[in-house]
Formats: sequence, structure tokens, C-alpha cells
Amino acid sequence: MPTRPLRAALVLLLAGSLLGCQAFAPRIHPGPGAEASTSGVEEAEEVEAPDVMAAELEAPLAPATVVAEAPVAGPREDRFLGADDAPILEVLAHGEIARIERGRGGRSLGFKIWFADGSRAYFKPEQSAGSTRWYAEIASYHLDRALGLGRTAPSVARTLPYDVLARAAGRDARLDEIVARDGEVRGAMIHWIEGPLTPAPLAEGWERWVRVDARLPAVDPYVAPPHYRRALRARPTRHAVAEAPDREDRAAELSDLVVFDYLTANQDRWGGNYTNVRTQGEGGPIVYLDNGAAFRPGRHQRDGLLDARLEAVQRFGADTLEAVRALDVDALAAELEDAGVTLSARQRRGLAERQAHVLEHAEAMRAAHGEAAAL
Repeated sequence: MPTRPLRAALVLLLAGSLLGCQAFAPRIHPGPGAEASTSGVEEAEEVEAPDVMAAELEAPLAPATVVAEAPVAGPREDRFLGADDAPILEVLAHGEIARIERGRGGRSLGFKIWFADGSRAYFKPEQSAGSTRWYAEIASYHLDRALGLGRTAPSVARTLPYDVLARAAGRDARLDEIVARDGEVRGAMIHWIEGPLTPAPLAEGWERWVRVDARLPAVDPYVAPPHYRRALRARPTRHAVAEAPDREDRAAELSDLVVFDYLTANQDRWGGNYTNVRTQGEGGPIVYLDNGAAFRPGRHQRDGLLDARLEAVQRFGADTLEAVRALDVDALAAELEDAGVTLSARQRRGLAERQAHVLEHAEAMRAAHGEAAAL
């Protein structure tokens, strides 16, 4: 296998020959976008958005559009819901695109992609809207695999021509938020999950499934941030009694999901009536859908809501905690560099701090509750 420097050189050579070795100088300077919805379900105004077929493209969208050398196989035996990641990543990074269509929902503008082999993907472009981060999807995918979870859809960095995306977007006003450099738009190419994604059957008070103490937190943290802030002021009394979960491992799944979202600093999971907590079909495993709000770039790498969500959990899987303990943040950052994503020093420190707090809290629960804290 070529060394990392040799692989990087080959990628630069390919990019130079196909793209004329042009530097990525900004071409479009979109104005500041409106505040993004935290629910992830706000419907955009329906506007004319024509499909873009391969025959309409001036040049085929083929391997020339790779933003960095996307790994087609990781250092682990990475899998998504039982399927090998490697062939999926190969298509996402290098597959010929046959059709592009504007995505139909969400605060940010995205595009549904059809490849020539019949498989599909969703492209999240770089945008000026602050809480929508294309790189967060890729960073979340790699963290998921480093932890051995296998619940986040495979995702790679890829660039597509701005003109092609603009034709697919039609008159969508959000097009002004897309950031283009030298006529190219970088973004996350995310594997399309086939089959229905069903809202997880979570009864009121489901937190009892991941707790030893039968008492619930006075304020439910598994809501959108504005609702949580209002509830903190009101201090409601909670008396909900959850029914038994629909499957034996559901409590462990939910515990893992809360840990994962805490590590990625993703506040967006529990907004919109749990719309981003979905299973692969009715009664199926939970899928970690939509991670675009993760890996925030700002100085606030921890906050009260994220801490409250983690600390409401009192039971953790032993394998998950072992994987969190073994996580090497610097190695993950290097892996992401190879995948075309750079985590800042602040983001790396934030991830390490959140990792330490997960382990600290889990150890406190084990000390307080013994074996009852294990899932």
C-alpha cells in the first residue's frame, strides 16, 4: 500500500492534471444567512428545481471531483448496519454521477444524488449558514467507526461544480448561502439509507430505560435548546412512567446515542419531536441520522444542555466505555486530514474534554450504583 506522503502526491498530481492546478480562491461571497433551525425539519419553500441529468453536464462528474484522497478502506473493518463500508465509500468518492436533484426539506440546501450504478447519496455543500457544517458529517462518521458503533452512514468529502448545483437548485433562495471556490463546491457525500426510516418508539419518560434511579431529572433535557431553556425557568414536575422498550437492546442503543452526540457536541438530535431519532424500519436498529450540527467551531465546546443530556444517563455499555477510553483524538484528527477534513486545535481539545467527562461520569455512576449501572 502506498505511504501517506506518496498517496497525497498522487492525489495532488491527479487534481492538477484535471483541474489545471488552480488554487481554491473564493468566487462567491454569500451574505450571512438566517439563523438555522435547530429542529432540522423546517420545510423550505417549494420552488422550481429541475433535475440535472448526466447528459446535460458539460463534463462528466467523475473522479476529478474528489476533494482529497477519500479512503476506500479504513484501518478497521468498518461496517454500516452489517454492510462493508469499503465499496460504499468507493462509489461516494469516485462514482460517476448520473442525476442531481434539489433536496426537499431541511433548513439548509442539499442535493439528492443518483450514481450511474443505481446507488444514491445526499450531498451537503459548504454553506455560510452557521449551524450547518458539511465537515461534521464526515467527522461524525469517522468517530462512529473509531468507537465501533456502525450507526452513522458512510460519508466522504467531495467537490461538485457550482454551475451544476445551481441548475439543480433552480430558484431556491438558499443557493446564495453556498460557498464556491473557483467554480467548485466542497461538501459531504453521504450514503443514502435505503428503506423506511421510522421514528423510534420513545414513550414519555423513556429516560428510565437508561437510569438506575427511578426519579427523572426535573427538566427534560431531550428537547430542542429553546424548549430546554424555557423549562429551566418553569421547573415543571415530571411524573411520566415509560412503558417497556420495544426491543431488549433499545436502552443500550439510546445510551450509546447520547454518548455519541455528547462527544460530537451535537445539540440537534432531540429537536422536532425526536425527528432525528430514527430506526431502520419499524423495530429496527437506531440510525444516527443528520450530524450536520456537530463539531461546533466556537470556543464553547461544552454547554449545560449537552452535560444535562449525558448526566441524565446512568447506565452505559461496557464495550462502549472501553471504546471511548481507547479513543485517540490525535489519531482521529490525522485520519480526518487524510479524508479532507481538518479539526482545529480548539475542536480537538473540546473532543478530548468531552471524552474525559464521559468517562468521569460513567465511573461516578459505577461507583454509586455498581453493576446496575452496566448495560
